Amino acid sequence: TAAAFSLVLISLFFFSLPLSFSTTIFLNPLFIMAGGSMELFRMTFYVFLPIGAFYYFGLPSYYKETVRPAFKNLYPEETTTNLPHSAEENKELLKELIAKRRAEKANESNEQ
Repeated sequence: TAAAFSLVLISLFFFSLPLSFSTTIFLNPLFIMAGGSMELFRMTFYVFLPIGAFYYFGLPSYYKETVRPAFKNLYPEETTTNLPHSAEENKELLKELIAKRRAEKANESNEQ
């Protein structure tokens, strides 16, 4: 399929050439698209868009105003810093968490 596509492109190129193939090849509409200024604009855009994005989103002010609050919303600080070290402490913590979850569900059902 790639060979057929390249043959189509080559045939389009040769059939679009003027009959007197001389210096008028660059006056053909296939060769004159938007000119050098358009290419310069596109290349500048392609190069500086990622640089600008990295600059803007990498600013400390953007990080403080946007990223840190979003991070705190996603990962709230834990109130318990003492993690259990034994099986008994694990069971006690599990019972506390289950009781807390049941209380939250009861509050939700009472509110609705």
